[in-house]
Amino acid sequence: MLLRSLLFIPATSAQSRLERLAEDRATLPLPDAIIVDLEDSVPEAAKALARAALAAALHTAQGLTGWGTEVYVRVNGVRTPYCVDDLEALAPWVGRGVGVMISKCVGAEDVAGVMERLEMVSGAAVIPLIETLRACAIARPRWRLVPRSACGTWLWGW
Repeated sequence: MLLRSLLFIPATSAQSRLERLAEDRATLPLPDAIIVDLEDSVPEAAKALARAALAAALHTAQGLTGWGTEVYVRVNGVRTPYCVDDLEALAPWVGRGVGVMISKCVGAEDVAGVMERLEMVSGAAVIPLIETLRACAIARPRWRLVPRSACGTWLWGW
């Protein structure tokens, strides 16, 4: 599915916002994807709280998938100290209709590492975010190393 509208919601406040979105779905159009964010929208001091709130938020978000909305979790970059804990919190939801959006990707190794850690299978919903031109130059020749993912890219830093 082509994702034209993405709603980013900080994991720390996702539960209440998603409940309100579910109530309003009859009168408001839903986005193509809901991104429960563990990365930039969550202050460093609240990272653990955000991970703890993730399960309840994803449970509510999955109620919206029947309306054609996809659900992703944006995790911190692989080279950050938060990524492993983010993936651990996300792991129970992989294979249950929840995809992963990997921030600050540099190359296919980042995607392959996340997929391996989450034991993701072919066709899994993975969106690697390439956020710098340097990363784009490094990543471009390496993407063919990850043929099993449905990869998209998001390039920032122009």
